[in-house]
Amino acid sequence: MTGFKLSLLAATATATLAVSAAAHSQAYPLSFVCLTNSCVYDNRNQIVGTNTEDDWVRRSINGIVYRFYFDNLGFANNGAPFAFATPDCSGPKYLFVGPVDSGPIAPPLRADEPPTGAWDGSNLWIPTGSLLDLQFQAEGIDPAHCFPNGGGRMPHATAQVATEVLALPPFTPPFTVR
Repeated sequence: MTGFKLSLLAATATATLAVSAAAHSQAYPLSFVCLTNSCVYDNRNQIVGTNTEDDWVRRSINGIVYRFYFDNLGFANNGAPFAFATPDCSGPKYLFVGPVDSGPIAPPLRADEPPTGAWDGSNLWIPTGSLLDLQFQAEGIDPAHCFPNGGGRMPHATAQVATEVLALPPFTPPFTVR
């Protein structure tokens, strides 16, 4: 099993905005959000998502806001995006959602940030399912781009199964922020 696929209805892209400190949220169309907030656009002027910090774009997928690393060439890989329970990067892909070598089920890396998705060069992936205390043996993209023993890092982390996102509108680089 290499993760499961998740469909996204892209007809009505939305972003979630916090409307109070009590963690209530309200969904608004991205076109509305981008009137007053910094947003990332592709070469065809499609809104990719909101931009609240350098090199990160936020996008709502099935009602949950995720953040993805990007540069002017489009979505980007910010290191070895996946963890594997095998030394050859076979089997299910996992995404880190807590500190490495954190012990059993640690809190998120930054509780004030949405979950971080990944780009494998072709597709976006998001963390889904239960939190796991993963004793990972490698990091990488796939067996051809694999770094055994976590690239020298401690082999423990809080993770979730990586799920491929399907049916996003095709975004055309370059990406710009405005």
